[in-house]
Amino acid sequence: MYFIMKKSIEIFLFFFLSLIAGSVHAQDKEPSSPLSMSGWNLESNPKVRNSSQESGMISYEIEIDTLGNLLSINVLKQTISAELAKKCEDEVRKMHFVKKVNNTVGTSTSKGTITFVFKVN
Repeated sequence: MYFIMKKSIEIFLFFFLSLIAGSVHAQDKEPSSPLSMSGWNLESNPKVRNSSQESGMISYEIEIDTLGNLLSINVLKQTISAELAKKCEDEVRKMHFVKKVNNTVGTSTSKGTITFVFKVN
């Protein structure tokens, strides 16, 4: 009887610890970048304060030069208020774009998209 109880406890602990380890790992993931642009990364992910607790999104098409300077920004899709959209645009204008090591894009400008998604539980 002791052997069966001991094995049951070991199996329970194995599954319990596996669940805990899985949830901790999922929480430690770095948020994905809102930038989709070949050959470029963001120096850091933007942080926009959503004080109105809105759900929705905004997506911009942007163009930068070979030094990473923002040349243009245009709204592609918007489902948030104008106030929150303004905060997002201000954040895009402050972003620093970093050329990837393997960036072999030979054009004088690069185009891509930046998308902000707001989810409120």
